[in-house]
Amino acid sequence: MWGSESGIVYGAMNLTEVFGMFRSSTLTLVAIAALATPGTAQIMVPRGGLAAQSNAPRLLVANPFTTSAADSAAAVEIGNGLRERMSRSVVGRDFNVISREQMNTALSEWGYPADAILNATTSKTFAIKTTARTVVQSTLAKNAQGLYTVTSRFVGTASTEPAGVTVSMTQAPGQKLEDLGSKTADLFRPAVRAIKDARACIEQAATNPEKAAESAQKAIKTVPNHGLAEYCLGALAASRDSVSEEAITHYRAATVGDPLAWEVHGQIAVIQQLRGDSAGAIQSFQTMLRLEPSNQLLRDQAFGLFARYGRPEAAEEVAEEGIRLDPANTDWYDLKSNACLQQEKFACAVTELERAYAVDSTRADTLFFKKIAAAARFGEDTVSFLKWTQIGAEKYPSEVSLTNELAKAFAMSGMPDSAVAASQRLMMLDETSVETLSFVTDLMAKRGFEDARKAIAFVPFYKANGTEDDWNTFGNIMVNAASAARTAEAREAQAELAQAVLDVGATNKAMTSYAGFFLAELDFATFSATSQSIRSSKSCEASREYLALVGRFMANARLAAESENEAIKNFGAQYLPYEASETEAANQLITQNCR
Repeated sequence: MWGSESGIVYGAMNLTEVFGMFRSSTLTLVAIAALATPGTAQIMVPRGGLAAQSNAPRLLVANPFTTSAADSAAAVEIGNGLRERMSRSVVGRDFNVISREQMNTALSEWGYPADAILNATTSKTFAIKTTARTVVQSTLAKNAQGLYTVTSRFVGTASTEPAGVTVSMTQAPGQKLEDLGSKTADLFRPAVRAIKDARACIEQAATNPEKAAESAQKAIKTVPNHGLAEYCLGALAASRDSVSEEAITHYRAATVGDPLAWEVHGQIAVIQQLRGDSAGAIQSFQTMLRLEPSNQLLRDQAFGLFARYGRPEAAEEVAEEGIRLDPANTDWYDLKSNACLQQEKFACAVTELERAYAVDSTRADTLFFKKIAAAARFGEDTVSFLKWTQIGAEKYPSEVSLTNELAKAFAMSGMPDSAVAASQRLMMLDETSVETLSFVTDLMAKRGFEDARKAIAFVPFYKANGTEDDWNTFGNIMVNAASAARTAEAREAQAELAQAVLDVGATNKAMTSYAGFFLAELDFATFSATSQSIRSSKSCEASREYLALVGRFMANARLAAESENEAIKNFGAQYLPYEASETEAANQLITQNCR
């Protein structure tokens, strides 16, 4: 759940929720991307030998994540070194490290390439899929001398373990990449020894807080500022006093031991909000965004908090800082675009998404195109709206939403033929797209009755898939266009548009009476002249045509006679008394001439 009646928000599952020490009436707790523990996850292990080699819990060592494709090979080499050293000497009998071969088999099962480079969120999800209780996640950076720095995190996959231990190592000149990975793995030896005690605090906290605290202290003695142990102590303190300074002290210590533990900053933010420390809460949420810029649920919470505290630009500041430090990471541009959208700064949102596309167009998925299209449309930037819907619909031709937006973009850009073509494509993809057709039809009609005529092609789709309301909406647009055609003395257009009102099945009498009038009016001169000349005709074909004309004219006159407009009503009503006699005369001529 997101948000709370008290208005207090944060970005992590609170350990005290697990302990059951806060009641929901006091504080609504929020879970961002809470993940099932391996013991409860109902996930099938894929084929390929991931059955455990021992009773020890599984450990997944993911390849370091990098935003640079040029560094992918280096990331794999470093990952191999990390994985091999963890398996051969660091974890001992405490963990069963998933081998590279086993990992690649699992990656293949879930549609990833071998040695895939996964970000933190994806690698954690993948670890859970492989039933790993713990994961080593890393990131890779390169300095001006071309040497790599590896930042690695040893952390549990359960939602109750939001913090772990983070280490960092920079490559020495001439050092092989696998050796860099191995040396980084060595730094986790104390963390491996301490993890049981840290987890014991989590497991005992609800039933025996004192024993839990003792376990946490043991872990901290082995690894000072151990992230999970300090987090557990902070949650214990918060359970005794919801605005506890002691809790904040432990939470801050947890972020020293694990600077990547963004959820812990969420706990600090809760206390800051309870204390009325708006500046502190804003800073905590900014920190979380720095660590998790692509987490949409966190973004939503942060944007809401920033707006409530009168600092809507706070997220933009984080994004701009990220762009300066890492301009190749598209997550920062996406974060800024979302922040701009939240403030209805649509041109800004379009600009940032365009910058992201320029950095790496391969990452532009359907969501990217939906966002940039929405920003351009709401910002009334028809040029950008058309440009990006065309690119998106071409890349994802079966994506209904993009074809939907493309039809609107063509209509807004005054390109009726293209709008009709895109709409017809949409009709093939989605039988429920009547609302979009109404939008497109209305825009076309606003540009003139000639454009409106092109929308007559939609009548069969409206008839087959629309409701009575849809038929009347379409009919209203067509009857107004017919009126405009009548004013311009464009008789053929007047007839086609008025007939479309009836063909679509409009039921509103105000519309059908006008449509009937527009059609009867056009037939009147022919009807009047033919009713005299036909009497002396000897032609069978002419006699049949006259009978059809009588039927059509009188049907439209009846519709006109239902109008609330007196002139139109009288126009239609004056001819109805002649319907029977003219029909009889036409039938007699057919009998006489069609032998």
